[in-house]
Amino acid sequence: MRKNYGQIRVAGKTLLAHRFGFTCLVRPLRADETVDHLCHNRDADCPGGKACEHRACQNPAHWEAVDGPSNYQRAWHSRSVEVTRVRDLAVQERARARFR
Repeated sequence: MRKNYGQIRVAGKTLLAHRFGFTCLVRPLRADETVDHLCHNRDADCPGGKACEHRACQNPAHWEAVDGPSNYQRAWHSRSVEVTRVRDLAVQERARARFR
């Protein structure tokens, strides 16, 4: 289970609360989709990673279904990290590999 993300127990199974909430309140997620926390993308001061307070967000208005690589790329760009084109392509390729 991913650290610092809200969790819920349903029928004896532990689920990520934002994925469960999105499925119940918005629509089922496709196998290649993840839930992007838009509040995280808007907070330039968020350090990201395990210190990110947005991982626990359960506000459906702050969620958007995107594919894994897009979610990963948004996190990088939302931090205002300046990367070269080569670095950006490497990040995208790692994200694609991670979510295959």
